[in-house]
Amino acid sequence: MLVFIHIKNIATYLDGIDIVFQDLFWSQIQIPKYHKTHKTKTMSFYTLCFFGAMALCGALKYREKLEADKSVADKNAPAATMVTEEQVAFQKIYLIVYVCAFFADWLKGPYVYALYQSYGYSEGQIATLFLVGFGASGISGPFVGAAADVFGRRRLCVAYFCIYICSALTKPINNFIILLIGRLLGGLGTSLLYTVFESWMVAEHNRRGYPQSLLDDTFAKSTLFNGLSAVCAGLIAQLGASMLGFVGPFMVALIPLSVGLVMATTYWRDDSDDRGSSDTTSSLNGEQNDDGNTGGGPGIAGAEVSEKTNGEEEPGIMSTIQDALKAMNADARIWFLGLAQALFEGAMYTFVFLWTPALCEGLTESEIKTVPYGLIFSTFMVMIMIGSSVFSVSLKIYDLETMPYAIHAIAAACCLFTVVVLGFSYGVFLSFVLFECMCGVFFPTYGSLRAIYIPEEQRSTIMNFFRVPLNLFVVIVLVNKHSFSNELTFGLCMSSHLVSLGLWHAFTLVNAKTKGSKSGAAYSVVQKDEIDQEGDFGDVEGGDAEL
Repeated sequence: MLVFIHIKNIATYLDGIDIVFQDLFWSQIQIPKYHKTHKTKTMSFYTLCFFGAMALCGALKYREKLEADKSVADKNAPAATMVTEEQVAFQKIYLIVYVCAFFADWLKGPYVYALYQSYGYSEGQIATLFLVGFGASGISGPFVGAAADVFGRRRLCVAYFCIYICSALTKPINNFIILLIGRLLGGLGTSLLYTVFESWMVAEHNRRGYPQSLLDDTFAKSTLFNGLSAVCAGLIAQLGASMLGFVGPFMVALIPLSVGLVMATTYWRDDSDDRGSSDTTSSLNGEQNDDGNTGGGPGIAGAEVSEKTNGEEEPGIMSTIQDALKAMNADARIWFLGLAQALFEGAMYTFVFLWTPALCEGLTESEIKTVPYGLIFSTFMVMIMIGSSVFSVSLKIYDLETMPYAIHAIAAACCLFTVVVLGFSYGVFLSFVLFECMCGVFFPTYGSLRAIYIPEEQRSTIMNFFRVPLNLFVVIVLVNKHSFSNELTFGLCMSSHLVSLGLWHAFTLVNAKTKGSKSGAAYSVVQKDEIDQEGDFGDVEGGDAEL
């Protein structure tokens, strides 16, 4: 606490020096003193932070490029670290579609509330629209996840673009029921956005037998380009709103949605038949390994999935949900992983509603008007990109399973620091900057962990199961937003991160007992009576999965 008080005192002291300097300087030249205003100082601070973050991000990315070029040029490098042209092409086509999907989502974000407000709806009606969206996302999650696992992930990716296009087309219509339908579609699309694209990529990556190092790199680049697209989306959305009004960003979003739809339909492999041929694949790969286990699809060894026999009906949505629950109950690690992720993301989405009032706490009305929200948002997105570079560097030093400890601990510390320095906007901003960097590390870290520990056949279903507590967390905060103080809300977020830390520690304890897998683990399709009831889920290969 004394340290934070000293920080504030130092800031006050520096402001005093600045005032004295102004008096000395302006007394020598006859220029009006109002050129040096609070707005100028505020813009200078945030501008300096933005360009400093950009410089750091550029330096880290340049370093990554040099190392990547060195790896490609090294002919003596292990085969698992070599990247072929085919692998690069696969990564590029995935990232193009992925970025189009998220770019459209970023475009609409800043102007949803403003659009509803411009239509004359009350705060209660607007809150209802938002709650319907979050509720639709939470309720539909397990079902759309199961639909993706049954009917094919690419089909559901295509469905996302179609659903979001329909949702965008409802925005120009000033009718509450139509807008409500648009929010329902948006909530359904959000469930697809955060699960089916990743699920298709991981399944296709493993089907082609690519190394785990490339998968980690894909997740890191996904975070990088997602942050970059968010920065661009904020600027383009503002331009669209200035030209077409608040509905402009939604109309502009139709462009990336259409491009993504065409690219996914044209260049992505249709995986709808993969589920139906899973038993054939199992029989082809049914030879026993040296340890006596049969080879199978990617995921964690020994998790329970249903194996279809000849003459059995094709699995439906409900049976897929049941299979997913069985797989989750067969391996406690899936629960610990999913809940730790859900609590982190719940606090992260709560931060979306909190950062603006938290930065403005203690400021006067005139000072609030000088806060450059767009520049601050762009700085946050740059920090996410820096976080993706931190992930890439850290992965060469630490095990993947140890990184969540740092992520959750630092995120909790950021929330505590924010509570202490509320009212000192620069201190709050620096805390937020570090938290956004941790978000940039979180996304690729948990993406790689999901690829290893979640069974392939129910990947989308299981991932969507854990979006239910996430959406529940956000809805509870939204409903009580006006009765919760900023200190209390950030305290809840800190508690959420600490619980996530505890869940991850439980994960590592269970993982150690079950001889947990490393990168590229093989996932054995086994019958229920073949699972070791003492918690040993089978032997795990140390190398890449053999497909």
